[in-house]
Amino acid sequence: MKNLALQMLLAVLFFSASAQKILVEKTYRPDSKANLNNLSEVQIDKSSNEMRLFFITKSTEKRMKADLLYFDLDFNFLKDEKIEEEYEKMKTTYKLSWDICPEDKQPLLTVEANLTGQAVFKKGYIWNYYNWNTGWCEDKFKVEDKVKPKGEAGEKIKLVLWWSDRDVMKYQRTGTVPAGRGYVARAKVGRVRDLVDDKGNIVFLGLVYDKKDLKNNGKNYIIQKYDASLLEKIAENELNFDKIAIPLVNQTLYNGNVGILFRLQGGGYEYVEININAC
Repeated sequence: MKNLALQMLLAVLFFSASAQKILVEKTYRPDSKANLNNLSEVQIDKSSNEMRLFFITKSTEKRMKADLLYFDLDFNFLKDEKIEEEYEKMKTTYKLSWDICPEDKQPLLTVEANLTGQAVFKKGYIWNYYNWNTGWCEDKFKVEDKVKPKGEAGEKIKLVLWWSDRDVMKYQRTGTVPAGRGYVARAKVGRVRDLVDDKGNIVFLGLVYDKKDLKNNGKNYIIQKYDASLLEKIAENELNFDKIAIPLVNQTLYNGNVGILFRLQGGGYEYVEININAC
């Protein structure tokens, strides 16, 4: 496939649109991962009778690997140069015009439960990266900082609900899925994440969990307010019940408060309204 891909490329470059005729066709068998899928740029320098083909073969967040193939303008192979360099430095050194997977590292934040249900603040950004296997850009939420909120005595807090005074973005990463007959396609994959920027405040309701006091687990909740930029707690209120209480439904009300209906152990319900701005 590599040989065929490069053979087709060289033939097309010599294709005459007016005569509808292939003038020259040559084949070069690259001893590398270079193929049409990861061809990023073609440079033709008539003054030096040289053509350069740039193939990206691998990339990470900071560095890129590339194969640079040199030909003369009669498509005779000259040399092969393997490069591993930081993207911006590579772009400047070789005067590349492409902008691989441009990204805006806007800080974003979410609150999620880990495998044990414990609340975790996750702060990061959407990382656009080059998939050298498919030859296109993909993305994912890259976490840079984590904070696990705790109670006053160091108790673990299990996440129940969270709110923000900023607009929530529904984010699902772009990845690769099978498309049949050996082909792949770009698609939205994985779970949907609720992300907000780090300019406002985060309020969450959590269940205080204490292994030393199992009989009261399910009775004590806590409402904490965090500065989204600093990930620091700025307010806290307790919400305690005489019986084990399980949150059933919640809804944002017309006045901006959040109403939550709890079901009590042994029967009965209790309604709680939370002013998230006054927490």
